[in-house]
Amino acid sequence: MENNDSEKEELPIWCEKCNQQGFIYVDDPEKPAFVVCHRCGWEATQLWCPKCGMGGDYIRNLENRPASWVCPSCKTRYRLPDNYYEEPVPLYIDEDLPENIKVKVHSIQSQPFIKLTKKPFPGLIFLFFLIVSLAVAVFAKYWKLQLSGLLLFIIILVLATLYREYKEKAPKRK
Repeated sequence: MENNDSEKEELPIWCEKCNQQGFIYVDDPEKPAFVVCHRCGWEATQLWCPKCGMGGDYIRNLENRPASWVCPSCKTRYRLPDNYYEEPVPLYIDEDLPENIKVKVHSIQSQPFIKLTKKPFPGLIFLFFLIVSLAVAVFAKYWKLQLSGLLLFIIILVLATLYREYKEKAPKRK
């Protein structure tokens, strides 16, 4: 695998012969790619229909080396590039990936969608208490709370304490 493959677009493809997840690296994911498994030699296609936006493995009789393919969705026929079968894109199974690529793949897969810090952002705490205090003030008559003023005062006191604590621990700007 070339070193510059880490800068290319990564596409996951399942190798049916190895029965494992693999990856190809391409400059343009919409360009037709003839895929060959680096480990077992299994062949597949990676094709993209610009008309309907469908992509996938649409050529079933690869041993015949057809010169065109038909999109299963919109039935549009596309001609393959003349050198399509002469320039295969290697499919790398996870274990075969070079270390620099493997680290990149696993770091992306292990990242959570939302990164939480150890302490919640003070602005979120402030927003939460502000919403609660507004809710208490607005619905005080509905809830028939006689102590809504006291609750509002306690919430404002907590907010002021949190703000003071945050300001003391925040790094000083130069």
